[in-house]
Amino acid sequence: NGKSTSSRDLKNQVIFENVKIAAVGTEPLKVYAKIFKNADAIRITAAFAKPGSFISSNSDPSADNAVKKLMYNFAVNFKKKLVAEEIEAANEVQNKNRENLKSLQKIVDTNTKNITLYETKIATARQDITRDSTAIEQLKMQMATQDSLLQVINQKLKDIN
Repeated sequence: NGKSTSSRDLKNQVIFENVKIAAVGTEPLKVYAKIFKNADAIRITAAFAKPGSFISSNSDPSADNAVKKLMYNFAVNFKKKLVAEEIEAANEVQNKNRENLKSLQKIVDTNTKNITLYETKIATARQDITRDSTAIEQLKMQMATQDSLLQVINQKLKDIN
């Protein structure tokens, strides 16, 4: 319900004019706020003024309580918003972690299947080597027998001459 202007002469100070707070009354207020920032926190100091005087516990206890409640609620809601943003950021990281985990699990599963396939191929190749080695030995024996037969036949040929 009000407008705000920022003072350039005062660092980090903001002045809100024509602010209406139902719990304080119908008169427009002026709010002077100063923001203090450091690495750990943001602190806002504010003074609320009715036309002619600042609100205090001495000048207007009910308005002072309403303003304190307003500032408290603002701080709580602001903190909730910051925590909600932290939760959202943490959830984004966790979702990315879940995606990475899923991707890595697929890679592990594929590699496990490959190992099983390779182990099967190795076992089959070993069986083939054993079978073929036996066949080689049998063929060598046949060739030795054939060499002997050839020698006998060659000798017959020599004997004919």
